[in-house]
Amino acid sequence: MWLTMESMFKDLFDYTHKANQLVITAMLEHRDALPDKAFGLLNHILNAHQIWNSRIQPVQQPFGVWARRELDWESQIDRNNYAFSISLLASIDLESSVVYTNSKGQTFENRVADILFHIVNHSTYHRGQIATLFRESGLQPVVTDYIMLKRGN
Repeated sequence: MWLTMESMFKDLFDYTHKANQLVITAMLEHRDALPDKAFGLLNHILNAHQIWNSRIQPVQQPFGVWARRELDWESQIDRNNYAFSISLLASIDLESSVVYTNSKGQTFENRVADILFHIVNHSTYHRGQIATLFRESGLQPVVTDYIMLKRGN
């Protein structure tokens, strides 16, 4: 069975959301044992997701790329980002292009599908960095591998 691009992205955003929520829960549980860098990376994951959503459909003022918040807010911010991304899948042509300005003032144009894939890939990359910080802190990192979460582990 062939997946549509929309259903593939829905699956990838479901995965990203589930992985983020698992990491946030683990970070809340071990907040006193983790270095500040871990919390900064989590903020960055969610900030970037929100920024990219806003570049596709600018309906809210985007966060700063490295803006910091309390960990207690991150679960809700992740839920908001996820819901907005899912709504984009139903309302935006994934093959259309978006012109945007990055944080350095440079203007670019990319397909919506490429931006959405970047959101997922960017989140995965930084969750890997957070996993390393868990290990360096003597903690077992959360399993967030795509296939493991698809299996229900």
